[in-house]
Amino acid sequence: RSIVTGSNVMRANLQLIRALYFPRASLPLAYVIVELQQMMVGMVVIVAVMLISGQWPSWYWLLLIPVVFLQTLFNTGAALIVARLGGSLADVSELIPFFLRISRYFCGVMYLIITLPAALHNWEKQVLSLNPFAVYISLVRVGFMSSYRADSAGNQPYNASLCYQFTTSP
Repeated sequence: RSIVTGSNVMRANLQLIRALYFPRASLPLAYVIVELQQMMVGMVVIVAVMLISGQWPSWYWLLLIPVVFLQTLFNTGAALIVARLGGSLADVSELIPFFLRISRYFCGVMYLIITLPAALHNWEKQVLSLNPFAVYISLVRVGFMSSYRADSAGNQPYNASLCYQFTTSP
């Protein structure tokens, strides 16, 4: 939402920008902070659901602090970029929700990218895993879910024989 609102912020506040002299970057930044506060409310709900489902707090939950910080930095940068684009090109703010919706379908919210069928080539799975939304979702899963840490192949401790078997088997 911070990216979508960032694309509209310059055109929506054009009279304010013309009337007062202030740093224009503060407008998208303010919307990113508002969305960060909304996300924190959602995180409280997620923590409650995790506790109800039997996932008790562990030291891994502290990994969420750098994950939220990195996601906020990403949102800030993306909002600043699309604010500049949306201020100069009116159609950009109409296209941003479309592209974000498409990227959400490929980010692995409802499925794990590593468990996709074998019909997909390995490079296709690697391209899907480069989606920034997929990266942040995976990092939050690693921090919150002990079952995800235990079951995912990429989260296991290093084992030289298993790595050799994985890289040499067809």
